[in-house]
Amino acid sequence: MNAAERWCGRHRRWILAGILLASVAIRIAHFVEIGRSPVVLHHHWAQSDMNTYHRWSREIAGGDWLTDRSFHPVHRWHVLVATSFFRQYPDQRGNIGTDDADGDREAAVRLWEAWTGGKRFHAEPMYAYLGGLTHVLTGPDVRWILAWQTVLGVFGLLLIFSVARRIFGDLVAGVAALFGLLCGPLLFYEMVLLRTTLITVTGLGLTWLILWSESRGGRRRWLLTGVAFGCAILVKSVFAVMFVGLLALTAWHHRGDRKALLRSIPVLLLGCLAGLTPLIVRNLTVGAPPLALSSVNATAFTMSNGKNYDPRINRMDPNEIARIMGRTGGRFLPSVVETLKSHESPASYVGFVWRKFAATWHGYEMPNNASFYYHRLYSRTLRLLPVTFFVLSPLALVGLGLALSRRRIGWPLYLLTSTHLLVMLIALVQSRYRMPLVVALLPFAALTVVRCAESLQARRMKQAVTIVALVALLGVWTSQRLPPEVKVIRDADCTALLRWHLQEHGLAEAREYLTTVLEVAPDSVGTLLSLGDVERHDANPELAVAHYNAALELDPDNRYAREQLEALAGQPELSRTPPS
Repeated sequence: MNAAERWCGRHRRWILAGILLASVAIRIAHFVEIGRSPVVLHHHWAQSDMNTYHRWSREIAGGDWLTDRSFHPVHRWHVLVATSFFRQYPDQRGNIGTDDADGDREAAVRLWEAWTGGKRFHAEPMYAYLGGLTHVLTGPDVRWILAWQTVLGVFGLLLIFSVARRIFGDLVAGVAALFGLLCGPLLFYEMVLLRTTLITVTGLGLTWLILWSESRGGRRRWLLTGVAFGCAILVKSVFAVMFVGLLALTAWHHRGDRKALLRSIPVLLLGCLAGLTPLIVRNLTVGAPPLALSSVNATAFTMSNGKNYDPRINRMDPNEIARIMGRTGGRFLPSVVETLKSHESPASYVGFVWRKFAATWHGYEMPNNASFYYHRLYSRTLRLLPVTFFVLSPLALVGLGLALSRRRIGWPLYLLTSTHLLVMLIALVQSRYRMPLVVALLPFAALTVVRCAESLQARRMKQAVTIVALVALLGVWTSQRLPPEVKVIRDADCTALLRWHLQEHGLAEAREYLTTVLEVAPDSVGTLLSLGDVERHDANPELAVAHYNAALELDPDNRYAREQLEALAGQPELSRTPPS
């Protein structure tokens, strides 16, 4: 193994070149496959964060560079919460300037405007501004944004190698980069209009900068690191937590060296302030609080920490959200207190956090906005890549323990890991939020593989058996059976774009889209019934009839489809049932 380490060190440039070429080839293949499929248009789904970022970027590109208006999208789940709020607090309608009926969208818009409105950013703004700049330079096609996300993904692999090499050596770095190269979920998010890839690469870049500054010191390096943290907070505010951790750990490491403290802590603070300056100037210009980054923090904490939230299936309780937001008026700290009070006791909340912790380490890619499993139906590249969190999770858990012997050097990587793990414990348990944590864990997973190989090569069989046994036991824990109500591919994944196709291109293209979906959908009857229900509720009865007829062709005994057809046949405009 020492020879392997020396060989990797001597051939480091060739290894990096191989990683670079392989990652580019894989990404070109994936880009072409997804670019030709319907899922590349998922940002047109009005109920998604992808659509929110798309519209926000387009408005920035259109000239609103300060986002000088209230921009807060209202989706169906917002309307559900508003409906529950009006039922629980009927006397509050007048306070928000409406006497509309429960569930009315305009009433929901005014209610959420009162809770999260104003000119505060809806979310941290960096991703939307990068998207707006891309639209200005290249036009409205979102493939240009996906293209630079793909380039970021390649750069992220190089950062994984560099960070792992500085802490664990060339051999572990090569294995970690190989895991990243073959990781399907990592590639998946590069072709989705979400900021997941940007957050992932930002965290790796910050870790690299900390290692770089620690190795040689100097005010310039710490200043650059501080500026990077300020910019990173504009990507995701959780990096502020990582920055506080950096200040505390740096102060601890240099507690006996006053000169080293003065070269690092004040300079870091100054650099971070410089990175946040554009936010402060913008907020003061439009009349928002100077350091306001996101208007949804109270809502996010409430929905993901209430006692009725189930992290195994990511199910929220709109009645609970409405009750807490109604009591607190959407203010952050009161919402946190009220949410924590919803639990019976501190012990019950500890148990709740443990369930979130366990769900975090499960290998299932919990979908949100976009589904890894659905995209894989359209991409042969994704189907062929063998590494998922099912593989990485138990290896990384063992590696976190094995790496403790390198903690004096590797503490920045532990800091990154704990920061993203904290996100999972206080936010929703979803694959998109976990992906930055997964990437931070790659070096730890690689360390487990290398240490096991070293033990076998040195004939330390007891150590090797211990590592393998721990990985196997943890693998059983992280791959427990999913609850029966969890669908690997949801109906919404198939129906998401149907309304957009109808509105923009009419019935013919909507049917063509349906045909494409059914070619890959694993449950055709269920998909057809779901599509029929969507169209029936959205007043598109002709297309609903077509879907129910198609479902009956596949399953002639389907009673539900027949009942819906009988109900629709009573409408005068549908006296003749169109062919399926």
